Amino acid sequence: MFRSRIRPMILLAAVLSAACGGSEPYQPRELNFARINAFWPALDRKETYVVRSDAEWQTVWQLYGPLTIPKTERPPIDFSRSMVLGITQGYAPSGCYSLLIRRVVEEETELRVEYSLLEPKFEPTPTFSCTTSIEPLTGFVEVPKSDKPVSFKRTNA
Repeated sequence: MFRSRIRPMILLAAVLSAACGGSEPYQPRELNFARINAFWPALDRKETYVVRSDAEWQTVWQLYGPLTIPKTERPPIDFSRSMVLGITQGYAPSGCYSLLIRRVVEEETELRVEYSLLEPKFEPTPTFSCTTSIEPLTGFVEVPKSDKPVSFKRTNA
């Protein structure tokens, strides 16, 4: 008789624990991504991009791809499994500057894109100098598909 009361109590405790979501807090995870390399033009645009369809990708690509010579072909993306995240921050005065997407982190309620604007930490010398061309501050990456909202955060690392 005693045994038959314990089993239902254990079962009830397990059900209640599962219904509450358990005791495990959500653990953010870093997503793998692939950089989309292209010869980006130096445009004075400061925007972020969350591209979840081929039509959106074509629209974004029209802003950048056709302006290069030779023309860079638009990379194919399988939007049933992936999406594209991007950021543009205008352009810099030399090749010693760049924009780098460092990490994409999946949080419980959003994806967070962490990026850095890299600036020279030195003065040019007679043996080392930066290119004098204007440098586009542009970065696009392909990540696993998600319906979560996306935020962009500048980091110093």
